[in-house]
Amino acid sequence: MHRFYIYVIIALFTVLNLYASSTSANYLNNREQLNVTDIVNYLSLKNTEDKQTSSDIENLKSYYCKIYSPLVKATAVNTTSTPPTLVDTNVPEWEINIPTNTIISLTFDRPIKSGNNKISVWNIETYEDVQITTYINGNTLYIEPFAYLEKYKRYMIDIDDAAVSDFNGLGNESIIYSFTTCGCSNCAGSPLQLTSSNVPKWAINIPPETTLSFTFDKQIKIGNANVIMYDFDTFEDIEFNVSVSGNALFINPKNNLQAYTKYMLVIRDAAVSDLNCMGNEEILYSFTTCGCELCSGEAPQLLSTNVQKWAINVPIDTTVTYTFNKTIVMGNKKMRIYNWDTFEDVELDKTISGNTLYLNPKFNFDKYQKYMISIDDVAVSGNNCMGIDEILYSFTTSGNTIEKTSDLNGDGTINILDLLLVAQKIGLAISGAEAADINSDGQVNILDLLIVKQTLSDTCCMNKTERQT
Repeated sequence: MHRFYIYVIIALFTVLNLYASSTSANYLNNREQLNVTDIVNYLSLKNTEDKQTSSDIENLKSYYCKIYSPLVKATAVNTTSTPPTLVDTNVPEWEINIPTNTIISLTFDRPIKSGNNKISVWNIETYEDVQITTYINGNTLYIEPFAYLEKYKRYMIDIDDAAVSDFNGLGNESIIYSFTTCGCSNCAGSPLQLTSSNVPKWAINIPPETTLSFTFDKQIKIGNANVIMYDFDTFEDIEFNVSVSGNALFINPKNNLQAYTKYMLVIRDAAVSDLNCMGNEEILYSFTTCGCELCSGEAPQLLSTNVQKWAINVPIDTTVTYTFNKTIVMGNKKMRIYNWDTFEDVELDKTISGNTLYLNPKFNFDKYQKYMISIDDVAVSGNNCMGIDEILYSFTTSGNTIEKTSDLNGDGTINILDLLLVAQKIGLAISGAEAADINSDGQVNILDLLIVKQTLSDTCCMNKTERQT
């Protein structure tokens, strides 16, 4: 099962901190870092074939990493020759349902001997070391626990740089990853498969009083019961009861969930098991509630915006607008625009009029810069409490303001000729009328005409005031 290297580094940092200090403040900090890792992993799971969307998601991941300062490990590179390379193991990276009586074997591409012998296996939940003995036979390192591993537990294998060496004195690169045991010493068969849920991956508009249910392909029982649910933004844990019946797992919050709130759900490896001791694979994703207990009906659908996905040459004094197919109200208000490169947030005034959302920067955007727009699920909603889908994409500014952009014929002034030029281009293919698409929404229409008209009116008023003065 795929995992991400950053999780391992943060988990290691957690262990070091807990050994260094037993204060609750340190524990909270470590837990927050693990939650951020879950969020980064969750974003990585939102696969898309669109390269630009993938790039935007990667940048949002970087934004979270920047804000919450997760740890980064610099990997040393041996530039002189190749170190011993792992080619096979009976406990692959991130594997689940490893029998509890397993002797771990790791085979390298050449004969090896002991190096610094810094090798450990430890329980991720309790941070306790497993008592082990190690030995080498030819190309293979063996790690043998003194006693059976615990049932349904996640362990970390940590083999330090140069723990073993080839006979030319070249040590291995570090090997570190987790695995999870099954519920007995002779477990066999296929792992549990999730077949359905009343809260699908990345669902929105889930009623706050919902009891979450997950149905598997076979009868289940409780495994390690390691289930976590927390507020996506505050990391506050949600208290709930867990139960199973037949093929189904039920997660019942003790209190109703909050309205217009995104939650992260993590059902860890082997949280539940089939009757043959085979645990589930980790389930990790977010979902978002609607605004009231009986929310129903259609959510607002986006009709248009003046800043299209991946638009370029957006005027630096633009107020970003989104128009929907029905009247909207504020939901969780989680909307931001930030600089793609520096991750610095833009200060915004957020307002609604009818079916249109306005994001008005308090200061002009910087010239020739790429920005990310991130409007969260249910940031706004309809009057029926049903929130919108997430809006996430980037755009790039020009070096001009809207007023200068409205000078379509380039004569240095904004006048009736510019207004006529837009009027002539209305309805034409955008490929032949880019200059007339003032708001960069991909079409020349009445909105572009109104922008030039307003600029022309403002200019006329200014000239009139100057003459009176």
